[in-house]
Amino acid sequence: MKKCFLYSLLLMATMCFVSCGESPDSLSPSTAKKLFKDELKRRNQLDVYSSVQIGYFECNENDIRFKLRQLAANDLITYQCKQVPKKERIKKTRMVTKNSWYGTYQTKQTYWEDEDVTKYFVKTALTEKGQKLVYEEKDVKPSADEEELRKDFEVDKTKFPEAAVKEMEFPEKATPMEEQIETEETETKEDLAGSGEDEVENYVEVNDNTSEYDKEKAKESSQEVNLLAYTFSVKKARNILKTGDFSATAEIILEVNESTPVGRIINNIYKGQRTMVEDVKYTFYLDKGWALSNNE
Repeated sequence: MKKCFLYSLLLMATMCFVSCGESPDSLSPSTAKKLFKDELKRRNQLDVYSSVQIGYFECNENDIRFKLRQLAANDLITYQCKQVPKKERIKKTRMVTKNSWYGTYQTKQTYWEDEDVTKYFVKTALTEKGQKLVYEEKDVKPSADEEELRKDFEVDKTKFPEAAVKEMEFPEKATPMEEQIETEETETKEDLAGSGEDEVENYVEVNDNTSEYDKEKAKESSQEVNLLAYTFSVKKARNILKTGDFSATAEIILEVNESTPVGRIINNIYKGQRTMVEDVKYTFYLDKGWALSNNE
């Protein structure tokens, strides 16, 4: 009688898996695609951002300035560039004639010479259009397993009787000398906190003898700002392979759903481009069916 009851339960479970499209023997492309898409969405990874330097800074790389000027052409940033000479010792070579017992000959001679080298200082700022692409940090939604663990569980410990018990049963009394030292240290910290005269960072003294380059270098102030580059959409799951009784792998095809000027210029990514994620792992759980493996 017990065996018949167990067989009935197994039959019902099998029918449930079949009716729900969940079976350890088969992972459908639609299920594989949905699971991967939901996980990327949960982690806020469907949107990709790239950093752009904003402020006043030295930039001697022409390719970087070229990209900045392209961003300015799309009205995402404002761009200005100033050329500044800087004295540098340059290593040079020249041909000199020398005499020997066998006649005259020419050879290379190395020498150093002070020379003005052009340096470039760039000033950039976000426009109103660029501000709309600035990265906004989003909380990662906990997975179903994490929600069940209640990791955000907080307890008000003050409502329990033990909260009124002091940790030190017999507190040690401080000696008069220790009290005096502690008071002096506190006053010193307060004095330092109240004084703003010593809080200048990267201070460079500028006078009449300071070179133009050093004056501009002293003005440097910039930061990296993350701007939206492009967004992905999950197009297809393919080449699904069973790797065990309760495991499988698949390839996921991603397509660029939208590319901003940042994506086109900084990342060379355009709308409609596709990429593939290989060896995406799935595991079948008896209580919830197919799911992305924990290492994904």
